[in-house]
Amino acid sequence: MPSSYLKFLAAVHALDAESSAFRELDPLALRLLEIIAIKHHAGEPLTAMKATMLPATASQSTMHRKLTLLLNLGMVKMVHKDNNRRTKFIEPTEKAEDHFCKLGQAMGNLFASSRDTPTPHPHTIHP
Repeated sequence: MPSSYLKFLAAVHALDAESSAFRELDPLALRLLEIIAIKHHAGEPLTAMKATMLPATASQSTMHRKLTLLLNLGMVKMVHKDNNRRTKFIEPTEKAEDHFCKLGQAMGNLFASSRDTPTPHPHTIHP
């Protein structure tokens, strides 16, 4: 029986296959999108400059290309805040938010189904 995580990954891949935009995202672009969404929802939106300089991801030029890809695919948008026209903040678009919502629903469905299925106690599992 596959683990809940493997079932979740299968659901993620099925959702990604439904969307041509998400099929075009490589792992680094997807990670950048996730970081942008997390920061946005935490009330700490990233500027374009900060997004390209995230630690432990890739070079600044590579991150800029990934950000441009996300913009071109309609996954993120640039916005100005508080009459400051020089600083651009990055926000996930409705398209990205909808995808994350579907992932959340898939995860919720898996949690619900795993509660219905009894989990064997570790001492009763035989190799």
